Amino acid sequence: ARLRWVAGRTPEGRAEVRETHLNLEPSGRQIDLETTWSRPWWDGILHLAAVAVRDAGHVRGETENALLARYGRTF
Repeated sequence: ARLRWVAGRTPEGRAEVRETHLNLEPSGRQIDLETTWSRPWWDGILHLAAVAVRDAGHVRGETENALLARYGRTF
């Protein structure tokens, strides 16, 4: 991508234009892995999950990990 913008004016009143180039191609391929486990517990259901993300945000080498817990009960 090429970006151009007016950054200011010269003392004579001419616009000063700046330009930059950005590479929009991702450096990695995001892969998500999730495993879950559920079981009845205290008159409800307990859910546990583990999540791992490789190349998070499509950026090579970035990782994200999470452990999740949830309890649900109807009344």
